Amino acid sequence: MTTPIVTSITDEQLAELERTAFNASLHEQDYVGVHTSRLESLIARLREAEKNAARWRCARKILEVRNIQEGMSSYIEYGMVGSEEYNLELDQAIDAAMEQSK
Repeated sequence: MTTPIVTSITDEQLAELERTAFNASLHEQDYVGVHTSRLESLIARLREAEKNAARWRCARKILEVRNIQEGMSSYIEYGMVGSEEYNLELDQAIDAAMEQSK
């Protein structure tokens, strides 16, 4: 297994950050110079990025290199990009596989 480029942030760490931002918003303060609504937006984006990173780690376990290469080749040569509906279906299938492997 390879070492991730960046360390994943845990749900506990995000929850702590959310609590801190919430407490700052109660007192109408910014958290380290960042408006709390912006911080909340960044936390939500980070949660989605963590989900996508987990999906990719799961997919890497089951995909063969040639599948990835063929997919990239089709994308580059023909501009074949999956529709958002298809991408959502893929995410759901990977999420289900991750749940089953727990």
